[in-house]
Amino acid sequence: MKLSAGDLDRKVRQHDADILAVYGLLGALRETQDVHSSRFDGVEGRLTSVESKLDALGTQVHTHGSKLDALGSQVDALGSQVETLRSDVTAILDLLRSA
Repeated sequence: MKLSAGDLDRKVRQHDADILAVYGLLGALRETQDVHSSRFDGVEGRLTSVESKLDALGTQVHTHGSKLDALGSQVDALGSQVETLRSDVTAILDLLRSA
């Protein structure tokens, strides 16, 4: 199938128009990618900030846990002392009653 000069010219112009349309679409895609990249950079910055805050919070929780463990040990020691004191008081009261 042989094309006439007019048909060939029309096809070339149509291909040129199609190619320009594709370039236009590629340009629009690039602009959209740039916008998305900028948004992702902003999200990444916020996530980094949140991650830092969570790390600091984790450190505080660990510190508080250690302090609570120490306080628990002190309470246990006080409980033992109270039991010893109770035994001593009971022994003294028993001596006073028997006297």
